[in-house]
Amino acid sequence: MTCEWLATIDRFLITSRSANLRQLSKIKWAYCINAGVVVFWILTCIPDLIFTYISSNVCANYNEIWGTYYNYVDNWLLYTAVPLVTVIVFGTLAYRNMRTLTNTRQLQGADRQLSYMIFGQIIIIIISILPGTIFDVYSSASVSVNKTAEQENIEYFIFNIVNSLGNLTYGSGFYVFLIVSKTFRQQVKRCFCYFGKNTNDVTPVNTKMTPGRANIT
Repeated sequence: MTCEWLATIDRFLITSRSANLRQLSKIKWAYCINAGVVVFWILTCIPDLIFTYISSNVCANYNEIWGTYYNYVDNWLLYTAVPLVTVIVFGTLAYRNMRTLTNTRQLQGADRQLSYMIFGQIIIIIISILPGTIFDVYSSASVSVNKTAEQENIEYFIFNIVNSLGNLTYGSGFYVFLIVSKTFRQQVKRCFCYFGKNTNDVTPVNTKMTPGRANIT
């Protein structure tokens, strides 16, 4: 998820009319940011190894402070608010830049195709995250409400649906790119043709019969 919203920011930078902003989209910066992201998430997840235990086949947390931090900072801020706000804001700005650059023919074909692919992925991120966010808000607001068994079953059913939608982000990238990008479709077609051709190729073997007496052992 972090890579997705960082890619959205990169699309905004590379489609900007400002030369100073475009200069920020460099491989050197990408390496540094990716290294920082890896270190950040490793440090963030270390307390889980310390404070999490398994009870009756269910993961639980015995540290109240870390549990509060995980629910409100990790879950709400880092996993929900930051990705959702980032992809919406910078995706909208990048789309506006794309329309301007398309009219002035300043954006190269490869960058345009990549931008379309990322915009498609942004839509999937919004679809997968927003329902879960709304359900979490509802669950937090109604935690003290007495509910019937039927209401709990309905909420559990909705939870399974939004949880399934949340998995779209991780498995839909290939199909989104296949739909929105002509270049990607052509590349996939070439790969299938290449592997299919190699699979069906028959290499002839030259066998020569040398006349002579057969040796029988």
